[in-house]
Amino acid sequence: LGCTLAEGALVMLASTSLPLLSLRLGWSASMLGLYNSAWGVGSGVLSLTLWPHLLASRALPDRAALRLGIGCLALTSASLSLWSASARVLWAVLPLGTVAVGLVRSIPASLLTAAAP
Repeated sequence: LGCTLAEGALVMLASTSLPLLSLRLGWSASMLGLYNSAWGVGSGVLSLTLWPHLLASRALPDRAALRLGIGCLALTSASLSLWSASARVLWAVLPLGTVAVGLVRSIPASLLTAAAP
């Protein structure tokens, strides 16, 4: 259930909150696309480089990685809701968002695979 809630929160942030915020900032659809692309590329780079190393070496256990991802998602959402909406804030939380996407989307599958009989 904890994995499902985090994934749901991530989907709501990406599909509802970010488009509404970008509309409020007067961003064009292509600017929102650029932001989402940066988010995806950053997450992909971390998922191909940093996360496999940390997870394989057990320097970052799976459950701790999931908690880190959920924490980054919570900080991203809180930052966007508490600070005045500006492009600067949106770009400032991009690193948190990339960590959240990479971990929230990949770690639940790892945990389920490890728990399977």
